[in-house]
Parts: sequence; C-alpha cells; structure tokens
Amino acid sequence: MINNEKFYSTEEVSEILNVKKATIRSWIFKGLLPVNKFGRCVRVRGEVLERLLQDGLESLAAKK
Repeated sequence: MINNEKFYSTEEVSEILNVKKATIRSWIFKGLLPVNKFGRCVRVRGEVLERLLQDGLESLAAKK
C-alpha cells in the first residue's frame, strides 16, 4: 500500500518497483520520473508512485 502523503527515496522506489536504483536515477535524469528535491535529497511523492504503479511510466511522461 502506497501512502500518497509520503515522500519515497530512490532506494525505496526501486524496491517497490523491483528495478535497480540505477534505473530509477536514469528515469529521473531523463525527466520521466518527477521528483522533489530537499537540499541534496531526491524524493518521489507517493501519489506519483501510485500513478506509476497503476498506469505505467508512459503516463508520467505524458503529464509533462
């Protein structure tokens, strides 16, 4: 269950999606995965992660 109010680290996102951390960083670098930055920390909103799980990566890229 994804908490929409929570911010997830790249490591947590990689575990939830069962992909490598390098893949998550690549998606962020390419602008495919929207993130919030808190200083040097990069976090993914729960609502973004939920949409990613439901609709796939293409749905996030289309929202640009």
